[in-house]
Amino acid sequence: MKKAAEKHRRLAPFLVFFLLVFAFHLFFVRLMPKTDDGNFLAIVSDPSFTYAGWLRARYLTVSGRTVGEFLLAFFLKRPLIFWKLLNSLAITYLGWFWVRISLLIGGKSGAASLPIFCCCGLFTAAVSCLNPSAFWFSGSFSYLLPFAGLLAVIEPLIGFYFTGRVSLGRLLLSLPCVLLATMQEQSALCCAALSVLLIAAVIVKQKRANAFALLLLAPIGLCVFHLFSAPGVRGRMAMESASFEAYHSYRLIEKLFCGVSAFFANAYFLGAFLPLLFTVLLLLKLRQTEPKKALKKFCFLCGLFEIIGFLLILLSAVCSKTLPHILVRTAFQTGQFSSAFWLLFAGGCLITAAIFALTVILIVREKKIGLSIGVCAAAAFFSALVMGFSPTVFASGQRVFFYTNMFLFTACAFLFSSLDEGRQKTAAFRATVLYACGTFCLDCVAFKLFEHPLMG
Repeated sequence: MKKAAEKHRRLAPFLVFFLLVFAFHLFFVRLMPKTDDGNFLAIVSDPSFTYAGWLRARYLTVSGRTVGEFLLAFFLKRPLIFWKLLNSLAITYLGWFWVRISLLIGGKSGAASLPIFCCCGLFTAAVSCLNPSAFWFSGSFSYLLPFAGLLAVIEPLIGFYFTGRVSLGRLLLSLPCVLLATMQEQSALCCAALSVLLIAAVIVKQKRANAFALLLLAPIGLCVFHLFSAPGVRGRMAMESASFEAYHSYRLIEKLFCGVSAFFANAYFLGAFLPLLFTVLLLLKLRQTEPKKALKKFCFLCGLFEIIGFLLILLSAVCSKTLPHILVRTAFQTGQFSSAFWLLFAGGCLITAAIFALTVILIVREKKIGLSIGVCAAAAFFSALVMGFSPTVFASGQRVFFYTNMFLFTACAFLFSSLDEGRQKTAAFRATVLYACGTFCLDCVAFKLFEHPLMG
């Protein structure tokens, strides 16, 4: 009886969160006919429409996102409430995943604030990133749903690494989630990389391999190959690069430079809350490890460099009289890099270097939590960096940094759960809840007033 009551108590926050998100979908979220929603709706409403013809045409002329294209058409041909239910369940799963994995990595199981903190995770992304990637019908099949599938694939592998055991049922359940995780290029690459990394880590740690875990790599590899080898990929790249003519002349280093600059402009200005939260939690964690005086000074310097970095980015916006992401886009499209651009780039380098240094220190002092944080931070950075190899880096708005934001919050959840209770942790919790509530309210307003998702 007591165990049942405890289970209900643990699930209660997620039930409340699901009902809140589902109510938001019911009363605010809708199809936007003036966007791709309307274009796709017209296609599936045509009497001559067939799934086979639709998927073949998309595969040959647009991309290898076959599973995503099928699901999009499938839900468009049915009452929208079915998609709303699926989307709400996916969002709730994110919060549940963050809580479960945080406790595995070393979280304090008695922390009542952890479920609430994790349920706020999705809403810590900037509205211009969250709105088109999670709540826009067409965008959810490229961002929210693949990310939820990605987490479902790696969840049993993470559990296997930290507990030394994994149920066959969980591994089998993750197999269909591979189809979701590989619906989009960023998600597919992250899924493949993290799966290989986790399985290799298990083999190194336990000196043995699990055959069923290794078998998981086969469908991942097949799906990734299908996604990137589609004949339509090259045609789509050529079509989308029309608005970014200089892209084809870029060398490798220039594409990396482009991706890093776009990341700095988006992550450290409109999406600045998450890097700031991550830094604060990092500093709190390092403080609780009882560092020596020299290390305290170094942490102070890292914090100071990060503040200077944010001030430089703010100064670049003031000097250019435009938003940083517009400044970066204009610079690469025209080939003219102003002093305001270099201020922004220098600020981004300072912030990134400070975060990197603090993460390395944590890895040295507390290997288990430090390595977990490091992997999440690396996944966040590289999922943004790969956008430099796509001509849509500017055309798709801030939604392309959805994975960056989600991986960064994953690191925040791990840090938050590992902290001892105290005033600073409570302050970080309240700031997160307040910011998430503000984002939620802005999304309500955006879907009521605008006919297009806010892409930044």
